[in-house]
Order: sequence, then C-alpha cells, then structure tokens
Amino acid sequence: LPVGSFPEKGQLEDEAKRLVVQAAERAFGTNPPPRMDIIVRYGPTAKILVEESRTAQMLVVRRRGRGGFLGQVMGSVSSVCSAHAHCPVVVAGEDEEDGVPAR
Repeated sequence: LPVGSFPEKGQLEDEAKRLVVQAAERAFGTNPPPRMDIIVRYGPTAKILVEESRTAQMLVVRRRGRGGFLGQVMGSVSSVCSAHAHCPVVVAGEDEEDGVPAR
C-alpha cells in the first residue's frame, strides 16, 4: 500500500489476502491441506472468527494477553473464541523470554 495514503476497504482486504496466501505458501509449499480455505473478512475479529467457526473443523488463534488487567493470560479475542466457537479451539502462546510463538 502506498505510504501516507488512506486505503479503501477493498485495498486492505486485497493486501491482507496476499499476505495470508504468502504465509500459507511458506508454511505448506505447494501442498496445502486439501480442505484449507483462505478467507479475508473485515470487521470485529472475535465476532467474525466465532461466525466462521460454524463451518470450521478447528480454529487456531494466538494468545496475546500480556498480564495486564487482572493478570490476563489470554487476550480478548482468544478468550471470546474459546468460550463461544462452534468447533475446537487451539490457543497458541509464545515463549515469555523471546516473544517467539511456542511450538
């Protein structure tokens, strides 16, 4: 996206899809899982993920809680998804020392 411009919703969605496709190619190469879909939707993150979970086999979200308000260990999106998703939810954390996603 051009620096200093205010992108339209369509431009944001196109760029987001490009980045997700690129990440999937890095992760899976030329052999993505046969039923993997890449969908980009604009709106409230937790609400959209819960809606999409109706047709999903599994939802994977990243934990971003930083121990702020009441010592939360999960962020609000992962908490809402864990409580309301219509499929199993995996909440991936990160190593506290270096901020690298845990494996």
